[in-house]
Amino acid sequence: MTSVPKFILIGGSPRSGTSLVQKLLISHSRIDGGPEFVYMPKMSILFDQMKKSIIRDSISMYVNEEKLIENFQKFTKSFFESSITDNTYYISEKTPSNIFAFLSFNEYLPSAKLLNVYRDGRAVVASFRNVRKRALKNGQYLENISLIASIKTWNNSIDAYFEYVEEVGNNLYSVKYEDLVTNPRLVLLELMHWLDLELEDQMLSPELINFNDNKKDAKINDIWYTKGMYNQSFNTSNIDTWKKELNFFEKIISNILMADRLDRLEYPVKGIYLTLNRVLKLCTWKYHKTYLKKSSLVINMYKKFLLKIKM
Repeated sequence: MTSVPKFILIGGSPRSGTSLVQKLLISHSRIDGGPEFVYMPKMSILFDQMKKSIIRDSISMYVNEEKLIENFQKFTKSFFESSITDNTYYISEKTPSNIFAFLSFNEYLPSAKLLNVYRDGRAVVASFRNVRKRALKNGQYLENISLIASIKTWNNSIDAYFEYVEEVGNNLYSVKYEDLVTNPRLVLLELMHWLDLELEDQMLSPELINFNDNKKDAKINDIWYTKGMYNQSFNTSNIDTWKKELNFFEKIISNILMADRLDRLEYPVKGIYLTLNRVLKLCTWKYHKTYLKKSSLVINMYKKFLLKIKM
């Protein structure tokens, strides 16, 4: 990738601020990009599958590992050629599920900067809840973002980050959403230092950022993203709104199922939730290790619950 700009690949749980970070980055004079190119993580899956086939010697007559990497570099770059100008230093691509492909990206795009954006999981659940409400208002029902599904999505993205952080090393960087909206100058100065670029003034005023080419804007459909959300300034008022937006049941379930990850990320979480989280994990482990000879209706319901949340 010496002859073309390097990539910034942004990932993290949906509803964590990835769109805001992308908007700030591509407002920079040396960074180009646009809305999600959702095939980036899918391309990484194909790369992994082909690499395994080479190892098994099933496609080695067509390509070796070195050539596979070279081909995927060219293949990936080809989709972004229209975005590149003489001034482009980075191409930034934001798809939340990129987080699950960071290890593969680091292998076939070794010069890429991998950027993880994370947020309090309870706020993420509340944001998914608001998406469901906007969808219903527009006559749509989104069943894949239920309470449990939202929790699972956030948990999985956090697990992926911690799994990759040591293996990827300096190519991986994290931005905490709450820090970004509370102290944007400091967070962006540190981020731009990692990217070896200077902070530009417009990055500190997202509400004033207007792209000459509207193709750069996020896709606004009034369900996942509204125009007001996209054009707002750094908003600290929504950091703790989950406490009011989630009902009692949703708060209890979210706190229990996310407790260990919240604690590891240094978000405040009550000790009782950490205890219940450990108990639930232990029950799940025992379920997977022990053959239950006798079952009742209650046991069967409990088994289905454990399988559903996959703690």
